[in-house]
Amino acid sequence: MSFKVPPGASSALSFNAGPNAQCMIRAQNDKQSVEGLPVFADDNGTTTFYVEPAASATGSAKLVASCSSGSSRTIEVEAVAGTKPLVYSQIAPDVQHSAGKHVRPALAGDPMALSSEELMRRGYPARPDREKSPDEYTAWLRAVSKPATQIQPKLVRMPSRYHAPLTIENGAAGSSNWSGYSLVGNSSPFDFISGHWSVPVTYGSQLGKAVYSALWIGLDGYGSNNVVQDGTGQDVFSFVNGSGPDIWVVRAYYGWKEICCQEPEVRFSNFTVNPGDEINSYVWMGDSSGNTNAFGNIGYFWFEDVTTGQYAMVSTPFASGVYSGNSAEWIMERPTVNNSLPDLANYSFVGMSNPWAHLADNRWYGYTGGDEVRSQQLTMFNQGNPLSTVSPVDNDHMQFQWLAFH
Repeated sequence: MSFKVPPGASSALSFNAGPNAQCMIRAQNDKQSVEGLPVFADDNGTTTFYVEPAASATGSAKLVASCSSGSSRTIEVEAVAGTKPLVYSQIAPDVQHSAGKHVRPALAGDPMALSSEELMRRGYPARPDREKSPDEYTAWLRAVSKPATQIQPKLVRMPSRYHAPLTIENGAAGSSNWSGYSLVGNSSPFDFISGHWSVPVTYGSQLGKAVYSALWIGLDGYGSNNVVQDGTGQDVFSFVNGSGPDIWVVRAYYGWKEICCQEPEVRFSNFTVNPGDEINSYVWMGDSSGNTNAFGNIGYFWFEDVTTGQYAMVSTPFASGVYSGNSAEWIMERPTVNNSLPDLANYSFVGMSNPWAHLADNRWYGYTGGDEVRSQQLTMFNQGNPLSTVSPVDNDHMQFQWLAFH
């Protein structure tokens, strides 16, 4: 299997590994010891990952994909100047016409007529407040005005990955694993949180080892031992081609959920996510009918890719001690991998919007807080060296900035 890609640009590579297969991508002849990146096939068997040769690259590099289906294949990637980057839309299957998929119709009639609860029962995402979040309302209306395909996600536990509660470093506004905003100081428990972002494009890498980042929304975790959360992951490794000095970068992107620490990261393995995709996400605690309830003892996760027109909803019984609802957060994280904190993947800049959280006493707060609810801004550090920070844009938007790998 071979591909021709342009130097200095990221290209999507795809192959058929069998439905829902798990594959490990590694360099065949690297000059540095590297970790592989796990990637997953969708329901049609299509597996997608990204490769970028250095701008100066010539010749080809070889990758090996070892898959759970028992197959192992060599993938040759040739850097050819003048070719165009391969993009996911050129290789993706027609998801909306796949057998057995439920297609949610475009929302008809007055978009304000149905309650958010009724919208979600019918398979539509919760409606943002048109006055408080006009940009998000516009994005929501764009999403629900076209058909979308419901994915019944295949859930794969990743036993070496955790998205842990906050670890303080370098003072109250610093953390070794989180950067972002957390709402704290509330007298009533948080039970619902929303967020909207584009999957971060990653840049560069640390030669010879994997680096990671995770962008997510969640409940609890600031001063408690559990976190109810979902988001996207961005993993990267790089290697030196065995036939020359040029650096090649391999990237993987995916969606996940977790109730830490009763379970590790759980991938939506058959739900393809690509850099730049527009994600709408909602996390809430609810009862057995899906109604928001801080004391309902079930975590709910709504994950929608507006770009590809796919969505999934997952529920998980809460069995991680006592849910306190003492915080709600919007976080860029370096996850725990193999019981340690890895280097942070370079995401450059990324924004997040629609950052609202709901209290059980029926009050809503944006990420800037208000009343007794305090907004804690967090910068990520590694032994005093800042890695990632966040800043306000306006009441409905924040922006994260990458600073260093380690």
